[in-house]
Amino acid sequence: MRILHILLPAIGTIIFAYFYHDYATTAAAREKTAEAQRLAAHAAKQKAEAEAREKAIQEALALQRQRKAEREAREAAEAARKNERQKLLDTRDAARRETEKNARRIEQLDRDVAAEKKRLADLAAENRQTAAEAAHQKAAEALALENKKALAARVAALEAAEAEAARRRELARKNATAAEAVKK
Repeated sequence: MRILHILLPAIGTIIFAYFYHDYATTAAAREKTAEAQRLAAHAAKQKAEAEAREKAIQEALALQRQRKAEREAREAAEAARKNERQKLLDTRDAARRETEKNARRIEQLDRDVAAEKKRLADLAAENRQTAAEAAHQKAAEALALENKKALAARVAALEAAEAEAARRRELARKNATAAEAVKK
């Protein structure tokens, strides 16, 4: 049993030394392999991340260019819409100004027409008055002509009466002379 006490630990130490040596010789290689694998995995991961970042950057740049193109197109469309709207507003304003101008012109023409109608009415009234005066003058002329004829007839009658009176006076004077001559 005493041998067993010495042999067992010695056999255990030999077995331990064998495994330790085996482990020590392969452990460094395993560690190097594990480190190499870890480094390769890390490098592959970093490469993949770099590629993903590069792809993301390229996609972001493409998306940025696309957004910029869309924004420029939208701004161009908006500017065209604003220009078109401004043109329409200008056209509407010009039409409104033209309508107002025409309305003022119509009002002026209405005032002119009213003034001309008043002037025509005044002329018609003056014409009627002139016609009435002409009719009155014609009537007055006819009356004057009639009066002239009547006056001429009266003058003729007066002259005839005067002539008769002169004849009678002459006759009376002759009778008076003859009567005086008879008395004498």
